[in-house]
Amino acid sequence: YTEFSALSLQATNLAQLGIYSEAIPIAQKAQRLANELADSALIATAFCNLGSIYLAKGTPLAAIEYYTEAVNITRQLPAPERKRRLSARLTRLAKAYLTANRPLDAKNAISQAINTNTPPQASPLFLEQCVVQGDVYSALGKLNKAEASYLSALILAKDCPNSPTICIALRQMGDLRHQQGLYTEACGYYAQAYQAADSLQLLDSKISILYRLYKSNLDRELALLYLSRYSTLRDSTHNADLVQQLNNLYIRYSTELKQKQIELQNEQLARASMENTLLALTVALAALLIDFILHLFYRKKRNVQL
Repeated sequence: YTEFSALSLQATNLAQLGIYSEAIPIAQKAQRLANELADSALIATAFCNLGSIYLAKGTPLAAIEYYTEAVNITRQLPAPERKRRLSARLTRLAKAYLTANRPLDAKNAISQAINTNTPPQASPLFLEQCVVQGDVYSALGKLNKAEASYLSALILAKDCPNSPTICIALRQMGDLRHQQGLYTEACGYYAQAYQAADSLQLLDSKISILYRLYKSNLDRELALLYLSRYSTLRDSTHNADLVQQLNNLYIRYSTELKQKQIELQNEQLARASMENTLLALTVALAALLIDFILHLFYRKKRNVQL
């Protein structure tokens, strides 16, 4: 059991570093060891770990196979171990289906995951499930339901302040608003997502959110520039310098956004002033017209009396 844990941890660490060519053989070795031990719980865990590695590698079809095996075995585990593990693994399966562009299968998996989840609902797992459910509805084009799921996640986030899923939920709400053409609201959610990523020190998330900020700001040239910088900065080892660079970029973005907001307010004030002027002219012309009509009426009346 100790060797299995060590192998699983090693494979996970290598996968997080993107070294999949080494992570996969080690995870497979852990799976063979679990089979030798004839431990169903360990076998399910091994399949789940392989699924996660393949999903991170960008091969969702392989991930779906491993997650499905993990789910099927987990369903047979004793009740104390079964529910929560099954709920978590169904959630991962839903993510794999989404990545494979199979939203209907993802919807079925995440529905089962939520129904299987045990109280309390205000947990990092349920928070993650709300976000995945939102992603499913978004993929199906049901934007109102997607919004409801994301907002549920943000409400639950108050009880899970250190969960990275908070950043994801805010980012996804920004994506949703961007999709709806509500770019100002999108920028607001992205800004909150950036702040959450900053407080949780999620470096990659900060860079990708910066790209989204500029994208929603309708500045295509800057959007492409920061997208190109994303892949470059992500692989850098100078994390302290990167954080400072990102903070500087965010300050620059905030300044640009405020300037655009001021320009927009000035345009609105100018438009309102013009509208008021037009209204005043309209009222004046109407008064003149009424006065002219009355003048003609009284003149005709005098002529009749004469």
